[in-house]
Amino acid sequence: MAKVWWVGCKGPSSLTVAARKRNATKRVAWASDQKPQGAWRRPFSTWNGAIASTSSENRCSASKRPKAAGSVEETFFDLERSDSEYQQRKQVLRKQATKGRRERGGEKMRLKGKVAIVSGASRGIGRTIALALAKEGAKIVIAAKTVEPNPKLPGTIHTVAAEIDQLGGESLAVQTNLRNADEIDSLVRQTMERFGRIDILINNAGALWWYPVAQTPANRFDLVMDVNVRATFLLSQAVLPHMKAAGGGHIINMSPPIDFSVMPGKVAYMISKFGMTMTAMGLAKEVKKDRISVNALWPVTLIESFATINFGLGDKSKWRKADILADATLAIVTKAPGELTGKALLDEDLLRKEGITDFSVYNCVPDGEPMRIVWDGVEAGKID
Repeated sequence: MAKVWWVGCKGPSSLTVAARKRNATKRVAWASDQKPQGAWRRPFSTWNGAIASTSSENRCSASKRPKAAGSVEETFFDLERSDSEYQQRKQVLRKQATKGRRERGGEKMRLKGKVAIVSGASRGIGRTIALALAKEGAKIVIAAKTVEPNPKLPGTIHTVAAEIDQLGGESLAVQTNLRNADEIDSLVRQTMERFGRIDILINNAGALWWYPVAQTPANRFDLVMDVNVRATFLLSQAVLPHMKAAGGGHIINMSPPIDFSVMPGKVAYMISKFGMTMTAMGLAKEVKKDRISVNALWPVTLIESFATINFGLGDKSKWRKADILADATLAIVTKAPGELTGKALLDEDLLRKEGITDFSVYNCVPDGEPMRIVWDGVEAGKID
């Protein structure tokens, strides 16, 4: 097992831990166990002569991982188990770094006392956003269906709750089928019973079906409509009274700017995703007087997730980590309610306005070149 020591890990406080690590000013491989001054260890494993990260936060950089039991996802779990010492040390260092940075800068946790519901938070982008919000002091409600581990689809509401607990945060795991209106109402009711308020809603859960109309059966059409636009509509509706009572709040729908040119080949999916964006645009005007911000947020590149892996959407050199969406989410919800609302936002464009210029820290492959998603005419269809 080779050892790599990272020296001078620095970055803007708004960046996630993974992003700050990638901002290290120097990386040195040492054959001995002796740690250079001011550095910390990040273990690497070697397969087929290639050095690849075994960190769960940077798993997408392992381009030559062997298959385990025929499943990439099972390999992830095996790696995480073999890397438990590193994971434990990483948690300690994260807490120390966060505490030290805030003590030096007088910075407080920006979401302390806030309560956030994140749908689809048992894995992938939702999990990453939930953890980012928790690190800023928010109490997290994890809403998803999965409660039992699945070798082909790792992550449950309880594993994410455990991660939040390890960060010293508070969480509530609620098994929720977002296609069921009664379960959506129950989710909101349990949140109020536990925490007494709702400040943030992230409508992240999604269903994917990228096929032409002729290849879209009724049940698939219903699936993308129910999970994407219907659940977003009903969950937003359910939290409104509580956000109004709290004096404002933030709702973010994970959906793209509207551009009809991208619809061919995935009509049902795009109807459902554009429906989420339309919900954000209309609702923003309806609740503006109540200081409730409603926005849509979408990545400019493909994001590393089990969807991009399982569906073979591009390769790792073209992907970014979910941390970029987490940082973009933080940039929105840490603003005063009502300050930024009624926008269809793109993650990179938003973060550039926040002063971030080095986006290589989000690459899945260190020397990768993520490409913008080809949305013909997206710039013209962007809602100001």
